[in-house]
Amino acid sequence: MRTMVKIRLGVPPRVCIAASAVVLLAGCSGGAPAPTSSLASPGVPLGTTQTLTNGADELAVTAYSLRQVQPGQAGSATPRPGNHYTGLDVEVCPNFAYKLGSNTHWALTDSKNSEYQPQRTKIDELAPHYPISPMQVAANECTRGWVIFETKDGQPITTVEYFGGSTLQWTVAG
Repeated sequence: MRTMVKIRLGVPPRVCIAASAVVLLAGCSGGAPAPTSSLASPGVPLGTTQTLTNGADELAVTAYSLRQVQPGQAGSATPRPGNHYTGLDVEVCPNFAYKLGSNTHWALTDSKNSEYQPQRTKIDELAPHYPISPMQVAANECTRGWVIFETKDGQPITTVEYFGGSTLQWTVAG
C-alpha cells in the first residue's frame, strides 16, 4: 500500500528551498505569490508517494530505496578515495505532458549534513537508469530509474529531497 502526501502549488513548478515542515512559496522568484503549503511531517519514509499539484495537474513523486554500490561494481566509474557510489531508486508520474528536467531535481543529505548532488554516472548493476538529460514525458506515463550519487564512506544518508516547485523530503531509516 502506498502512502500519499499532497502538496498544492498555486504557481507553475519552480525550485524553492523549504526551511521547515511549512513550505513558504511566496519567496519564489517570478509570478504571483502562492499560498503556503505544509507537509504532514518534515520527511516521510522512503517508499511513500508524495504529490505536487497545480490546479488539475499532479506530479506523483516516489523515492523507493537507497543502495550502496560495492567496490568493483561500478564498472569503469571510480569514485574519489574515501567515497563510494549510492543509488537512489525513484519514480515520477505526471498526469499531464511534462518535460522531465533530468536527475538534478534530487539530492541526498548525510548524518553530518553534507549534501550530495546527482552524478552523470550510469552503473550497470543499477538499471534502469533515471534520465540524466531532459526529456518529454507523456501524460500518465511514469519514469522510474536509479539516480547515482557519490557519497562519503562512513556517513549514512539520512534524507532524500526532490526539488520541483516545492521541496519533497523523505527520511531514511537508520
